[in-house]
Amino acid sequence: MATLAIELQDGFRDDAVVIRAGGHEQRLEGVTTNLAISRAGSVEFAVDDGPTDVQIEVPARGLSVHLRIDARDRVYVLVGAAPDRIDASVTSEMPRYL
Repeated sequence: MATLAIELQDGFRDDAVVIRAGGHEQRLEGVTTNLAISRAGSVEFAVDDGPTDVQIEVPARGLSVHLRIDARDRVYVLVGAAPDRIDASVTSEMPRYL
């Protein structure tokens, strides 16, 4: 099993965020970025090792992103919301604020 950590960072302002990964779904309400540390929240999922689909949506703003990642050990998905898109990157390195 792998741990998939979704880290919501910059650009969120009282948003509802829906995250789907490895057959799991989590809905967060009132997500707002703490500007002092560029962090809005996080969700962790236990997923099977190997290819995993991840979808992150901000429905009220019509934004979504889909990623297919190779989940091994602990993987971080760093997510930011821009006015017209969601940016996401994958890393094995823990964000500095954690």
